[in-house]
Amino acid sequence: MGERTAVMVLDRDDPKHGELTMLDGAHEAARLAEQLIESGVEIERIRVFNATELSMRVAHKPVVTLAGE
Repeated sequence: MGERTAVMVLDRDDPKHGELTMLDGAHEAARLAEQLIESGVEIERIRVFNATELSMRVAHKPVVTLAGE
């Protein structure tokens, strides 16, 4: 999985939420940030991160329910 760059645009009403775009490098992230600013997104709502994607494994445990009388 390697290192990638993430650009996040925070919601106006709830800055705990937003839209995240994963990109392959800083150059692409800079270009996206420029486009967002030019389209009217406030600079304060834009965040750029270096990100290392981690692999994820999901395991399910069996659940047993016994029927009573």
